[in-house]
Amino acid sequence: MKSSDDLPDDEGTMFIAWSPNANFAVSGRRGRDGELYVGSIYQDASMSTLKGVKHSIEQIKSTGVDVELVTGAEADKLFAEMAQRLQSSGAEQQEGKPN
Repeated sequence: MKSSDDLPDDEGTMFIAWSPNANFAVSGRRGRDGELYVGSIYQDASMSTLKGVKHSIEQIKSTGVDVELVTGAEADKLFAEMAQRLQSSGAEQQEGKPN
């Protein structure tokens, strides 16, 4: 998983990723390399449904910003990478705790 902080400010197009297998949505930018760079995670109820995500995208688009909706296998892969990273971080924190 890559962070949108890794991209120059003027690079990338905005995306929002959503999957029915997750209870959250993710936004960020797609880099010139085609990779997704994560910027924010949304856990509020309005972003937990496809209808809510599409509504948010329409609101953003109404301001003149182009937004890509990422779903399916690409979104599932991104969420799996995020879960793996969170599990790794948790394991590292557990190793550092005294017994």
